[in-house]
Amino acid sequence: MSDSTEALKLGNSKKLALQPMRFTDILDGIFNLYRDHFKLFFSIAVVYHISRFGRELLDAFFFYGSNSPKILLLDAATSFTEYFVGCFVLGALVYASMQAYLGRPITARAAFRQVRRRIRPCCYGWFFLFFIIVVLTVLIFRFFGSRSGGSMAAILVTSLLAVYFIIRWRFYGMSILFEETTARNALRRSSELVKGTWWRVFGISVAIYLLGLMVMSVLLVCWGIVLLLTGVTESASILRMVARILSPSVNEVGWLSCILQNLIVVSISTFSTLPIWGIGFTLLYFDLRIRKEGFDIEMMVSNRSVE
Repeated sequence: MSDSTEALKLGNSKKLALQPMRFTDILDGIFNLYRDHFKLFFSIAVVYHISRFGRELLDAFFFYGSNSPKILLLDAATSFTEYFVGCFVLGALVYASMQAYLGRPITARAAFRQVRRRIRPCCYGWFFLFFIIVVLTVLIFRFFGSRSGGSMAAILVTSLLAVYFIIRWRFYGMSILFEETTARNALRRSSELVKGTWWRVFGISVAIYLLGLMVMSVLLVCWGIVLLLTGVTESASILRMVARILSPSVNEVGWLSCILQNLIVVSISTFSTLPIWGIGFTLLYFDLRIRKEGFDIEMMVSNRSVE
């Protein structure tokens, strides 16, 4: 099927109503968009799936149990690459969700093309988030090394500031990709949308994250039951069983079983989280724009002028 034909079919699919959304409406919208545009979101998320699966194989066959500085450096490099690919894919999922929500034609290739076209301002946000993760990781390791009250206080203060600014700038990427504004204006636009509704945005954001993790957990539990019933994973302590299911080692299950188990675990974790998060935050973005800026009226006038 050509890109134009696929885009035409997606553009003609049922779109959600442009109106303020309650939390339950956002939940319904997530699953409706994912179901109606499954092929689109699958085509985008599979790029991260390949990257994640490749890294899991490297961990299982080469990095596992090694303390070599070169191996550790290579492991860090692959982790950063996986993070960058994940951000790129999530950006494409967000842009595809926007176009699908508005009932516009969109393909996976067009979504990736838009992220690539806006890659520089997107990278500013990705590196900012990566910086926060690195700082928190260093502080946590220092705390476990010293167990001092000062380290604990630093972790707490840094975490609170990180959460505050992550929520305040939650819609930075949407402004970059959809409104095509500058990085500075995107920060301002996101702050304006969140202003006065910080706690609501925080609560719904946490719920969206938990929704993806909950779906993933249910599927992983089902997969773990299958492994137990088939005798692939023997009964052991809960933590040991979880470790075998999530990160099977070649020494324990063999190379073929290790590859297949990693493939299934990565598939579950990828396709049950990234699309849900991308769609959920997109719907929250449009909900705020409709409530604060009358985006639904703006689109209605725009559509009538086109007709």
